[in-house]
Amino acid sequence: MLISFNSYGEWTEFTKSVDGNTYFLNYDSINKHDGLVYYWEMGNNLIPTKGGILSSQVYLVVECGINRFKFLSFTHFKQSMGNGESFTNTAENPQWEYGSVGSVREAITKEVCNFAN
Repeated sequence: MLISFNSYGEWTEFTKSVDGNTYFLNYDSINKHDGLVYYWEMGNNLIPTKGGILSSQVYLVVECGINRFKFLSFTHFKQSMGNGESFTNTAENPQWEYGSVGSVREAITKEVCNFAN
């Protein structure tokens, strides 16, 4: 995992996964409320998914004390950096999840929690 801090407008490049996908954080969106942290992230796929998705913007909530998260909303795009045709999914009953040790998700969760505190 490579951690980087290139900025693209409101999006700041944070890391790349071993499969070449790039992850960005919107630091301006990080908001702490009632002990939970809410934020936006964006992922750029190196290779389009089977559905033709090249990027996704995702709204999440994190409970920092135990490093768990929920995906609240997804907007998927046919082009990189949140461009092109899009569609949005909102999680109806999101469940708490945990990032694997050493994963991109764990790194992002820790970064967001550190920034919020």
